[in-house]
Amino acid sequence: TNNIDTGKVDTFDIYNVDTSKIKWVTVWGSLTGVKGEPLSLTSITVSCIDTIQTTPPNTIYYPNTVTKNNGVFMFVCRNPGEYKIVVASGDNKEASATFNIPTGTKGVFNIGGLRVIR
Repeated sequence: TNNIDTGKVDTFDIYNVDTSKIKWVTVWGSLTGVKGEPLSLTSITVSCIDTIQTTPPNTIYYPNTVTKNNGVFMFVCRNPGEYKIVVASGDNKEASATFNIPTGTKGVFNIGGLRVIR
């Protein structure tokens, strides 16, 4: 079950992923536009920025993802650390934000809502 309004997520039904079986950090959030509307089917790329190393320990699984119709996205990171999320648009512009997954984080980590302002 999942309840995005409360932040409680046992199973990510919208992605068919049982987060209780994942040993790494499952990161999720939502993406909205300037007026607060969900940005559906929007391309997102994630990269680890606290190291230039592109192989373990900070490997990101599913580094490119697309938001669902309600703007929700999900990806899996192997370890806590600092990450950058980049949102691409059709007009050759992009927006980005950084976030940190604290040391000791396991299971599901909600980075909250990201609003794209241009």
